[in-house]
Amino acid sequence: MADDRTAPRRGRSTRRRPRSPDGRRGPLPRRGEAPEISRATVYNTLGELVSLGEVLEVSTDKRAKRYDPNAHSPHHHLVCANCGQIRDVHPGGNPLADLPDSERFGFTVSDVEVTYRGLCPNCTSA
Repeated sequence: MADDRTAPRRGRSTRRRPRSPDGRRGPLPRRGEAPEISRATVYNTLGELVSLGEVLEVSTDKRAKRYDPNAHSPHHHLVCANCGQIRDVHPGGNPLADLPDSERFGFTVSDVEVTYRGLCPNCTSA
């Protein structure tokens, strides 16, 4: 079982496929690529990796959950409103520091998520 559970993690470090429309990249085997690993094992492993802070679970809309292996580098997301493509972006500034005290309403703010939405070049030209 340990071999099955670490296969997605090993794949993450050796293969860097572009994200598919459902947000999968590298760590998830394609159908038929690793038939001995069940989908449940893959998603259970992803859940463990999220809890360990190794990957981020990204919710951009009501589509399937997406997983971001770029968990250790601060960044935001740019999402195509048509096809769902996600790109990591690194704009300047600090959005956490940019929230004025008057807009924090007594909250101790510890994290911020910014998602930019628009149309990717493929959807714009279609």
